[in-house]
Amino acid sequence: MDKEYYYNETVTRFYDAVYDKILNKSGLEFYLQEIAKINGAVLEAGAGTGRIFVPVLQSGVDIYGIDYSEQMLSRLKEKISENDHYRVSVQDMRDFSLDRKFTLVCFSLQGLSAFIDH
Repeated sequence: MDKEYYYNETVTRFYDAVYDKILNKSGLEFYLQEIAKINGAVLEAGAGTGRIFVPVLQSGVDIYGIDYSEQMLSRLKEKISENDHYRVSVQDMRDFSLDRKFTLVCFSLQGLSAFIDH
């Protein structure tokens, strides 16, 4: 997977505008409702710019996120307290390592594309 092609500055800059505004939150309410049922830590694989991650964190859930793109996670970190930056890390969801267990692992939108050979 070529990071520069998929997650260059232009794509990152317009990502939120496309998914938040044009696609009307792309199932955000579904994720918030389902994650609220979980009692324990949650991992969002493909956390991106925080479209799901940020509102879930703001709701008080113990959430962590990984993403292949430094650009996307940089945008996410702009949206959360510096004290919470430890919750996100640049990792490939096909092969990652974290020092905790999760009650739920979720990913949305193009997450499945990470498992397709290009």
